[in-house]
Amino acid sequence: MVQKMEHINVTGNVADINAFIEQYILDYNIHFEDAVKELVHEKTIKSMRAENPYAEARGKANKIVAELALKSAQSEMELPKAIDIIERAYNSMENISAELDARKKRALQYQEVIDAYSPYTNLPVDIKKLASLDYIEFGFGKMPITSFKQFEAFLYKDPELLFLLGARDQDFQWGIYFTPRFMIDKIEPIFSSLAFQKSDPPFSFDGEELEGNPKDICELFKVARAKIEKEILQTSKNITAEYLNDASLNITKSDIARAAGKIEELYKSFDIIKLAAKTKNDFFIFVGWMEERDARRLEQEISPDDRFVFISGDESPAIVSSPPIKLRNNFLARPFEFLTKMYGLPSYGEIDPTILLAATYTILFGIMFADAGQGAALAALGFYLRRKKGLALGSIISVVGVSSIFFGLLFGSVFGYEFHSVAISPAESENSAAFLIFAIASGIGLILTSMLINLINAAKKNKIKEYLFEPNGAAGIIFYVSSIIIIYLAAIKKVSVPAPFILIFLVTPILAAAFKKPLGALIGKTRQPQEKESAGMVIVEAFIEIFEIILGYFTNTVSFVRVGAFILSHVAMMSVVWKLSESVSGRNIFVLILGNILATAIEGLIVGIQVLRLCYYEMFSRFYEGAGRPFRSYKEI
Repeated sequence: MVQKMEHINVTGNVADINAFIEQYILDYNIHFEDAVKELVHEKTIKSMRAENPYAEARGKANKIVAELALKSAQSEMELPKAIDIIERAYNSMENISAELDARKKRALQYQEVIDAYSPYTNLPVDIKKLASLDYIEFGFGKMPITSFKQFEAFLYKDPELLFLLGARDQDFQWGIYFTPRFMIDKIEPIFSSLAFQKSDPPFSFDGEELEGNPKDICELFKVARAKIEKEILQTSKNITAEYLNDASLNITKSDIARAAGKIEELYKSFDIIKLAAKTKNDFFIFVGWMEERDARRLEQEISPDDRFVFISGDESPAIVSSPPIKLRNNFLARPFEFLTKMYGLPSYGEIDPTILLAATYTILFGIMFADAGQGAALAALGFYLRRKKGLALGSIISVVGVSSIFFGLLFGSVFGYEFHSVAISPAESENSAAFLIFAIASGIGLILTSMLINLINAAKKNKIKEYLFEPNGAAGIIFYVSSIIIIYLAAIKKVSVPAPFILIFLVTPILAAAFKKPLGALIGKTRQPQEKESAGMVIVEAFIEIFEIILGYFTNTVSFVRVGAFILSHVAMMSVVWKLSESVSGRNIFVLILGNILATAIEGLIVGIQVLRLCYYEMFSRFYEGAGRPFRSYKEI
């Protein structure tokens, strides 16, 4: 149901605004409005803008919480203690991060040396001696395989050139070339034409010359890299340990979560100042909405404090905004608020359809998907999605799964196996007509219920025209009920219906609904706001309206046949699955399991969509606007 809201207006000196927020706001959920936009009658007010003093601490807290994969928790921790915990934890984490960055950079440097020497580990050359050659030029690098084949054919045995082969893959050949220094000007253009990519590895590291062959150097740096990676892992563990790196800090994850929660609470509380208005006399004004019971409590708390003036309800200045909507339903209907919000929140004063939706959706789904075994599978899946994944849809799946279990046992079906039913079995062909009649009767009942709710909504909003003449108002109800009675008497009982009955209860209400515009203007004693239409045009429009109303009633009612059709189609589908699972050697369990999985997935999805369509289109469209706006506490922004 929609919670009753009350408009509030709080005024005080700007110097006391922080005290007001800390003393009175933190314990309540308030939907604040922009005071400047709300108080349109006040011409001298302006918006308040102030830098949030908790922004820096909040940024640090968020970084720590994200790094430790924590969740902020509400607490009564004092602000100085919270800030102290966050500052010390942040500094400790920054030190750890700096250590990690330095070690990661070092590991990367080691890897670069390893990568540079890896292609030459098969070569027995001493790097230190190589770097000290005076008369020989050399170069490390690689060339494409196609170029190397040319090199082998024409230059490999050149007495003025030595090429030591390193690693080789499908694209490149690595190696080192040697040539007398005086030949370098001749050799370099040749290697350039062969697409040789020269890349000498480092001959020193940290200012010290490297010694040994490439294999020795690689092994040396791999050991160094493994050591520093172990240090990196250990440092990372210190971040996620129960205590931070510096155990002397004596800060636990719980301390950090509570401190972050306190700072987040104060940050959001202070951030609402931007929604306040400031008068020329340095007074602040807060306006917003609260649940009525919370507004009464807050008023009692503030009333002894002469620094602030609290005004609520009818005493508030002219209200521009409409009340925000907050739903509160019992634990059974609460999951279905998800589906209600998908259509739209109810307007303030409009009936919340969640309970009706919950009952209708649960029962119709259970009837259309009546299988105890598959229903149990749905219930388990929904429980998993809600508990493990936090999906609101999981609760709905669990509820309709339980409904499917109930009706499955009632109709005698478990994983498609039909047994003796408690009530009536859809597997027996002679019961098919009964299920279709039941579906139509259910549709009639739900349509009438929706129309009655529309009457209540129209009465609450004092919309006389909609109450009397709308197709879903009094005229529509009389016509719809009369049509059903006449069809029943004429078609089933073979009783002739008196003409006066038809005239009064059938013709009169349909004409009233068709001529709702002129009749509504007459009832309201108002003239038509648009140009006056000719009598002929009014009659044509009324004729079209009559046709649409009758067709709408017929199609909406027949639409519920799908309820009975799905009951029968489920039996037919599962009988095919059981038939396919039969074999010469016995029952094929794999086919049976696969068939049930596919049937549960396909039918569950289709039935879920079809029931939702019946609720939205055949019911909600008759009485529900869904034009409300959500209640958003400043704590949720």
